[in-house]
Amino acid sequence: MGLLNASSSSPILLRIRQSDGSVRRVLVSSPPDSTPLSTILLPDELESGCKAVLPATSSDLDVSKTLSEMNLVRNGTLIALQPPPLSAEQKDKLKSTTTTKDRFDPYPDLAKRTSYRRAKALISARGSARRSMSYADVEKLQAAMQQSGTEQKSDALKRIYMCVESADRFKTGCQVVNKSKKKQGKTKQETNVVNKVGLLLGTVHKERVDKDSIKARTSLSTTTESAKMCDVVKVHAIWEPTAQSSSTNIYNAEKLYSCFDTAKSKRILKVAKQLGLQPVGWIYSYTDNNARQDAEVPTLSRDIWAGAKIQVHMMKHLGREKGAKFVTLAMDSSMGATEGFQLSDSVIQMISEEVLEDTDKEERYFTTQDPVLVDGKETHEVDSVLCLVNTAMLSHIGKFSGKLGNNIIGKGGGLTAKTKSRLLSIIQAAKGGNDNDVFDTLCDFNLLCGLDKIVGKNEMNELIELVTKYSKGHKRGLKLGQHLRLVLESALA
Repeated sequence: MGLLNASSSSPILLRIRQSDGSVRRVLVSSPPDSTPLSTILLPDELESGCKAVLPATSSDLDVSKTLSEMNLVRNGTLIALQPPPLSAEQKDKLKSTTTTKDRFDPYPDLAKRTSYRRAKALISARGSARRSMSYADVEKLQAAMQQSGTEQKSDALKRIYMCVESADRFKTGCQVVNKSKKKQGKTKQETNVVNKVGLLLGTVHKERVDKDSIKARTSLSTTTESAKMCDVVKVHAIWEPTAQSSSTNIYNAEKLYSCFDTAKSKRILKVAKQLGLQPVGWIYSYTDNNARQDAEVPTLSRDIWAGAKIQVHMMKHLGREKGAKFVTLAMDSSMGATEGFQLSDSVIQMISEEVLEDTDKEERYFTTQDPVLVDGKETHEVDSVLCLVNTAMLSHIGKFSGKLGNNIIGKGGGLTAKTKSRLLSIIQAAKGGNDNDVFDTLCDFNLLCGLDKIVGKNEMNELIELVTKYSKGHKRGLKLGQHLRLVLESALA
């Protein structure tokens, strides 16, 4: 049914499409020949500098003229309000809040195409004089907010198998600063705790969810017995960046943020890959101070921020699916008690988008630059507990944990003189006999990384191949070879 002209005595229904897209209906009861368009518009719409346009003809309207003069006397006539051009200041503000195209989104499904600040700036620029926002504006802002506390996906890791020897060595290494003080003729020994970080290297594989259950099998049973499977992580070694800060009791994880970007750490990760290992998590030590006791959690906001930065880096270089299999271990440096967690998908994406602020303070709560939704409520604080997914942790002996103990690697990243001497004596003692003792000693990731600095590339690749075979159980008849033995003896002498 077409729109009908209203008589001079009948009210006229006009539609006003505002700059945010919402439509307001106005019933005009006064005669159209004595009613200027300015009397129909709201004060906010007039003050905002919006231009009135007739969409049907794309012609501009003069708000000082009457409805009859502009032929706006038909019921349902649509009048559109177009926002004024953006000022230079508003354009600069929009540029500063634009999402960068180079940003890596670890979880694209959770990523926001427009940040909260940009969405708010766009709304302010289009209707800066309005006293309040429309429902459409509120929905746009809420859509731009990140949500915290959402559940982890079903493909989360079920268990962590931590190498007890590597963990014990890491804990012992936190107590390396010894000071001797003479007081009243007596020598006093002090051990200072130095908190540090390490990259967990291991494997990801599947096993039964209920691995302890024993089911009766028959000749018709399948190999898996229709058991539910889950992903688990096995840690076989820990790599610690050299020259970690020892001036404070707070660790420095910056070297783990860019493992794939520096030549030294690239070679370390290449050795790990040749051994069949990949980065599966990180570990940090902490001092159980008043801040952590008051927070009642071992993992604070700065720990989560550091873990998320490392995981984003891994997902970027290893791939989203492979890099997401990543755990966070928190160790009490004095007691050695360790807990394992995974970080929720939402907090990793928020830190990638820089929604959560970095902090050096040991606090339980994150401060956010933009408001986030927690249980449907807007807030600028996020509890670190909401960012964690508890993960069961079991113990085992890693394949490349080593048997030479601590102090294998010196400050410069090379083997210490004591380590060279011990390894040389083991190689020489095995001459003409069984090399199992040699390979047993070489199943040490840090020892192999130290050898990588003093042994040629081809010989190192051959050595890693032999060590890998030995670690998989191929021990019978495995020999170093005369050439490789001479190279090792020459490098260690």
